[in-house]
Amino acid sequence: MKAKTAILLLTTLLLTVLAASCGHGRGTMGVNAADSTYWNDSAKTLYKQVENCYNNDENDSVYLLSPQAMAFCQEHVQWRYYYNIWSVMAMTYVWDNQPNMAIREARQMQEEALARNDHYGLLKAYTVLGEAYAAQDNHTEMAHAFHNALSIHREDDGFGSKCTLYGKYCLALKALGKYTEMNLVLDAWKEELARYPLVKEEEDADYIAHWHYEYLYWQATLLMHSKQYRKAEAAVDSADYYLAFSGRTLINLSRQEGLRFELARCKGDYREALASCNRKMALTPQTTSSNYLTALANRSIAYELQGRYKEALADYRTFNALNDTVRQRESQEQLNELNKRFELNELKAEKEREQMAARQQQLILYMTIVSLLVMGLAVYIVLHRRSERRMAALSAQKERMESELRIAHDIQTKMVPGEFPHIEGLDMYASMMPAKEVGGDLYDYLLNGQYLYFCLGDVSGKGVPAALFMTQAVRLFRAIAKQKVSPAEVATRINNELSENNEQGMFVTMFIGCLDLATGHLDFCNCGHNPPVIVESGRKCRFLQMEPNFPLGILPGMAFTGEEIESVRGDMLFIYSDGLNEAENRQQEQFGDTRLLDILGSKGWNSAREVVESLKTEVEAHRDGAEPNDDLSMLCLKFFE
Repeated sequence: MKAKTAILLLTTLLLTVLAASCGHGRGTMGVNAADSTYWNDSAKTLYKQVENCYNNDENDSVYLLSPQAMAFCQEHVQWRYYYNIWSVMAMTYVWDNQPNMAIREARQMQEEALARNDHYGLLKAYTVLGEAYAAQDNHTEMAHAFHNALSIHREDDGFGSKCTLYGKYCLALKALGKYTEMNLVLDAWKEELARYPLVKEEEDADYIAHWHYEYLYWQATLLMHSKQYRKAEAAVDSADYYLAFSGRTLINLSRQEGLRFELARCKGDYREALASCNRKMALTPQTTSSNYLTALANRSIAYELQGRYKEALADYRTFNALNDTVRQRESQEQLNELNKRFELNELKAEKEREQMAARQQQLILYMTIVSLLVMGLAVYIVLHRRSERRMAALSAQKERMESELRIAHDIQTKMVPGEFPHIEGLDMYASMMPAKEVGGDLYDYLLNGQYLYFCLGDVSGKGVPAALFMTQAVRLFRAIAKQKVSPAEVATRINNELSENNEQGMFVTMFIGCLDLATGHLDFCNCGHNPPVIVESGRKCRFLQMEPNFPLGILPGMAFTGEEIESVRGDMLFIYSDGLNEAENRQQEQFGDTRLLDILGSKGWNSAREVVESLKTEVEAHRDGAEPNDDLSMLCLKFFE
């Protein structure tokens, strides 16, 4: 869903909360302890959901849910969760390679926090600014941001939070070469750590030890720069002590060996530098990891400093073969330089031997070429046969998967009705086209006496997970609609069922209606879905103005607002998913709301089916060969006078 839908959902949240407040006495005026706990727990639930999407790299869900979750927190004075959610959204931009967007959000957060005199919001804004500038390698602004964050940090903001800021600030100052300022920061950090000594028996000993280790890491780095090698060595040894309590993970051990390498190299102890590199490589089983490649490059330097050029050359060649993207150009330059250095020393000694052995080498070369040709032919035959067998197996597997997807498509297609009620005065038709083999759109209807219940919905995401969630939503709609309850009650019950054990954080927007076939009276409830279009007699075409609600499946216990239209006789109601108005062509231009209204109001339609099929044709023409970017569902209902 795009920006317009996100704004709609934000409005949904506010209106839903207001409705719930009126119904349960939970308004912001006169909040008692129970109310405060209720809103705090609700805000925490929303924050955890946004954080879960962030941790699972579901960036689109973070961008969609964050504004409405922030509005909820703002409405109920949950400012700490408000700024936590905002900072998660801003950090998503950082990891989504959009640091400029993160900086924009952080600046807005900063302005708002200053206006409210909220130090926690300001702290979060400066922290995000520092991370965003770090992504741009702008170490000057990075240092400025973390300096500001530290200057306003309070004790109740957390010991670990402050230590994190100290470490980030040291990283920026080291990159800028400002070691005098770095020394002042480390002095302040040391005073902070003195308030949290390591007590082995306490439960948080590993947590306290971790931050002592981080301080000693940067202290050793500073001492090495100032050539105080004895003190640096003592700091490294002390870091080992705290590392034993903070957890000897491969990452921490590898980082510690890197520190020992730098110390040994600064001291001129190249044998210890070499040993440190070997230990670091032994800790890293993946030869393509950055830790392994760094250790390999450092080991080649250690060999070269000892005058062991052959080993250094071998390591450089291995490094060059493994490192396809990381510092490839620098590695090649170092390899060429070492090749020249090595070859100049060897060429003089080899020149006479090469001239004497030239004919012998030529003969060996010819024999080698023939042998390689024979071996290559044999290998080709073997590999070709294996490839044929593998291709046959893959083809069979692909056919099985395609067959299973066809079966899943057929099952999902049968979940939505293909036949529609034959009732005098009523014309109804609907269609669903998944973007993939299976999708998350849905529609359904149930004729219960003189009442026609109908719905159309859109599940977050696509593919098999969305299809499974869609199946559950359709099943719940049919079961609850049979009880002749209002659309708002149908929505409330579906939401409670879908929210239970919803660990994946999925949700569905849905429009639910109930038409009285005797009077033309329409009850409906919109749950975060696109506003339907109503075409009145005389081709007057407009979006239906209504009270939106929260999507189904987000938060249990929410109250949903229903609405009604006295009579829709003579009118046409058109409901759709955002796969229609947000359909994109090859230039990523959307179909749009204006075009939808123009088409629906362009003529008098003979049947509901004609409306749906005509819009299918219009969407396909707009795409101009582009792949569908979302599922597309439409439902048209005409009730004649």
